Amino acid sequence: MSLGPCFHVALLRAPLRALASAGVVLPSTGRIAEVVRGEGPERVPLAVGYDAWRTLEESVGRDVGVRAALATDQGAIDLADYLVGACRNLEDAIDILREHHRLFHDLAYFRVQRRGDVTSLVVGHEGPVTPPPSMVEWALLTWVFVLRGLMPSVSFLEAQCQHRAPKDHEALFAQVPLRFRFEQPENQLLVPDAHVSAPNPRADDRLRALLLAQASRMAAE
Repeated sequence: MSLGPCFHVALLRAPLRALASAGVVLPSTGRIAEVVRGEGPERVPLAVGYDAWRTLEESVGRDVGVRAALATDQGAIDLADYLVGACRNLEDAIDILREHHRLFHDLAYFRVQRRGDVTSLVVGHEGPVTPPPSMVEWALLTWVFVLRGLMPSVSFLEAQCQHRAPKDHEALFAQVPLRFRFEQPENQLLVPDAHVSAPNPRADDRLRALLLAQASRMAAE
């Protein structure tokens, strides 16, 4: 029986590792504990995956997404990240991620919207169940930190979220080196347009081809 659109449990592993390395005590029971132990299914219904994140938020706090992102090392944390690091430029990387979005989420994907001097990297989500706000914050911030390590030709202007600003958001984002704006039309990152097509100094066409073939096989499974 099909689960329908699924949440990929592997998506939780990186933030959980980052939180644990920062000394955060994680839940010892339930879905989160299963992921930490490497147990349970690899894919679950969207609502189940998002509920697991909400359980994590209840245990750690509303700032769980920010804390997980800040604790994440810059650079690659999974296959998709290594592939991005080998791409020719940011536009090339976003095209590949959109085509292979099932590597990390059945219904979430990236797209580029170019508007003059500023380009938006939009995180789209076409599902009946919306992700928790703190998870959106984690996703946007993590991509900022990951891309800083992988593609030094890219810088970011600000992050925008569709949800309302959390209570005491100024204190919550005090350590974040990027402006966040809330109640915006899209969940997105803004970058200078010139950076979208700027050559990636770490591009590697041979590695890109090898990783792209592997990603295509995994996305088709």
